[in-house]
Amino acid sequence: MTTSVRYNDFHLSPPREYFLPSNPVIRPGDITRRSISLAEVVNMKETHLAAERKSHEKILEQDALTRLRCEKTFDDLKQTNIRCHEQTEKVNRRIESVLAVEPRLSGKNLCYHPRLEERCEYLGKELEVAKKEKVEARRQFTECQARIEAEVAIKRASEREVSGKESLRRRIIEKDVAARRGDLERRKSQVRHERANVHQIDRKVQGLAKTDINLSSLSAGSMKTCLEKARNEFSFLQSQLVEMELAWKRLPEDRAKLFLQAQEL
Repeated sequence: MTTSVRYNDFHLSPPREYFLPSNPVIRPGDITRRSISLAEVVNMKETHLAAERKSHEKILEQDALTRLRCEKTFDDLKQTNIRCHEQTEKVNRRIESVLAVEPRLSGKNLCYHPRLEERCEYLGKELEVAKKEKVEARRQFTECQARIEAEVAIKRASEREVSGKESLRRRIIEKDVAARRGDLERRKSQVRHERANVHQIDRKVQGLAKTDINLSSLSAGSMKTCLEKARNEFSFLQSQLVEMELAWKRLPEDRAKLFLQAQEL
């Protein structure tokens, strides 16, 4: 009888997404990479645990069938042992009855001696066969009991291993979920901070647009001062300010375009 426990069922390989980092690095402008949401991670890991739980239930069913077969074999061996004992006692009673009758034989019954000897030999052979069957039944019973104990030990070890792995995976999932929740809160706060910065810059731009400045009356030094101030306050307009500086140093007809751009800003 071979053991029904399969070790491969306890080493199921999790999917590749199971080992993805909890906080993927997303660079600005990288729109091709998609971050895995918290719900997808939880669903993926719950599916993996459900598959392992189903495999464990299947193993338990196989262990139950093996236990039933072992119990049936044990009952059969027990019945065989009982029959051997009964047959041995029956043979012993027959031998005792023959030995009790033999001293009372007279000379006229000497013709029965060969038959009695043959009967005794036959009963002796039956006794030897019964003893051999008894020894074989005892050996099979011992082997069956050893196999049952080995399967019970393997089952207990597998149950401990499965429970340990389930608790470890549960702790990993809880830790990963907590980390992803923390990342989500940090991202929310970062988005709120960036949104506040955008609103602040928008208010500054709107205030600058409402200011009525006659750029035609500014001198070169005043224009340069305004450009320096705008560069310090609005760093995101750096490239446009560089173009305005270059245009200021060009021909007078380019200055008219510069005035229009400044008024639009």
